[in-house]
Amino acid sequence: MNKELLEIHSNVKDWLKFAEAKNAMLVVFNSASIYGVAKLPFLNKAEEPNFIDNYFSFIIILLIISTVTCLISFVPRLKFILLSISNSKEKNNIFFFEHLGKSTPKKILESLKGKGVKEEFSEVDEDIAVQIHSLANVATRKYSLFTIAVWITVSAYINPIVAAIFAAYTYKK
Repeated sequence: MNKELLEIHSNVKDWLKFAEAKNAMLVVFNSASIYGVAKLPFLNKAEEPNFIDNYFSFIIILLIISTVTCLISFVPRLKFILLSISNSKEKNNIFFFEHLGKSTPKKILESLKGKGVKEEFSEVDEDIAVQIHSLANVATRKYSLFTIAVWITVSAYINPIVAAIFAAYTYKK
């Protein structure tokens, strides 16, 4: 088996583990935030829903959407969404999972030869290249979903800050 190919496979697996850990962290963070917002003492005290109740309901909805986005990333096969996290003008890097995912198993092996690997590849090496390609695609999708979820969470947290600034400006006069 080719040493470089095994190293790339290990590297892609590590990126995948890191992506899953980040998504799990955001699920926990969002869940705690949803619980915290739902338990705010001044919510749901009025007879009729008011602006504050509606506003924090909107925040909870954003956090739920972010959480669901993270949970979707745990589905083993994600063929319905493919977003890019890198600049397409970057030079292809044999160790970067997104570049590996955009390649093919055959091109991965050709890239190694182009970078100086002299030995011939066995059938096992070809299978490892297929696995590298598959893992790279899964990691890319997980990072893409994580990026979407983070921006939704950020919008949920920035929203109250913007509203507070607006309220302070409006009601100071």
